[in-house]
Amino acid sequence: MERYSAPLLHASYDLQSRIYNIVVNDFLKNLNSPDPDTSDYSLQNTEYLIAQYFGWWEMIRCETQFIELGNWKKTTYLSKSLDEATILWRNAFHLNPGEQRAIGERMVCNAARGREILGYADFLDALSKGAIPYSTRLEKEIKDLLIERQMTI
Repeated sequence: MERYSAPLLHASYDLQSRIYNIVVNDFLKNLNSPDPDTSDYSLQNTEYLIAQYFGWWEMIRCETQFIELGNWKKTTYLSKSLDEATILWRNAFHLNPGEQRAIGERMVCNAARGREILGYADFLDALSKGAIPYSTRLEKEIKDLLIERQMTI
């Protein structure tokens, strides 16, 4: 659990920070920036933060059967928490559980220290090659979120 808890917490914090900035600071307005670098970064980095989260989530889901949490109650709690989050993502971004897992699976890579999650540069390479499944849908959902936010302001 020590191996996975810190990276998952870090990915969760990064994603939570982005969501906060979307809601409070209207971060997604950057998608309409006349500067293509700002617009591209805002979209691609938001997509990365979501995919990174799915990646750690998928790694933990796969490893849960091997993680020693001290007792089965903690393992069951972790599994239920992941299941509940899956439902939230399905409802918020219209990504079915299998689609979430597919994104997460593509984020997992083998590195010198074992299995890890793609870094941002490798993610951008994979994205440009079309190797991140459902990236078009994820981009659409992020852009739709901007439209929804503009309609409520």
